[in-house]
Amino acid sequence: MRGRNSRQHAFNMVVAGDLVRKFQIWKCTQWQYLVSFIFPLPSLSLFDCKNTLNDQLLENVVVQLDDVDGEWATVDMVPIDSLPYNETKSTYVLLEFPESGSAPVRRVAIHLKIVVERWQTFLGPPQRLRYGTFAATLKFNVKDVDPTTGEAESDDTYEDSYVLEELEFSVGDLVAPITKQNFTTSWEALSDAVTVDETFHLTTVGTLAEAVKKVSELLGMAPCERSDRIPEGKTQHSTMLAGVFRGGFEVLARLNVAIDPVDRSINMNIQIRCEQSDVSELLASAIA
Repeated sequence: MRGRNSRQHAFNMVVAGDLVRKFQIWKCTQWQYLVSFIFPLPSLSLFDCKNTLNDQLLENVVVQLDDVDGEWATVDMVPIDSLPYNETKSTYVLLEFPESGSAPVRRVAIHLKIVVERWQTFLGPPQRLRYGTFAATLKFNVKDVDPTTGEAESDDTYEDSYVLEELEFSVGDLVAPITKQNFTTSWEALSDAVTVDETFHLTTVGTLAEAVKKVSELLGMAPCERSDRIPEGKTQHSTMLAGVFRGGFEVLARLNVAIDPVDRSINMNIQIRCEQSDVSELLASAIA
């Protein structure tokens, strides 16, 4: 797929529907940035790369993503044909969701010949879903050049590669947070949907507010009717959460948290409703 290294072409491969979710930018180092987007089509990962060596021209630069479980398939890749010194360009990887499903990641680290500055992910429709973990390898060809002029010293090239940090997709990345003015009405509107009801003992949080915040972030859902505000001194609390799973499936959750009077740990019961039962089960399993 060489010769088509354009942002517009890569976007055209995936962005055929409305944007479901845009994530914040995380600054990992002075060179690394991550932005994630969710679209209702397959997963498109974007890597911005910068050549930091003035005596090398890099060609055919790609990031190869290999699913650890062997369920995802690489549909297409857009390589960087040529990456001169001190220039930044983008390479893309288009992945097809497996029948068993999947879900997005947030980190990539490299400090060698190329600096991966930013990684973006564009994700697609639900089927039966699970987590996705990928081994990432940066691959490229090297051509020696004159550091002063940038001109190639010969036509000879050699292959090189660098193993990047493993990438892992999380379930909450597939959910767009929304708010409901009347949560109870919306909850009752899904009365025919299967309700997944699970109870958990949370050992990594110390307060009710922290528990609500962590679970909301984990599921990618938003608190409704200001139900995330917990008065000081309370030992139990109920929070209502809402979101839209990729593909347009509305999902609602009732979250009840309480402080155990014996050891002061946090107990939580959650009820999740969605017209797609697989979505409710997936979100509940993300907490375990």
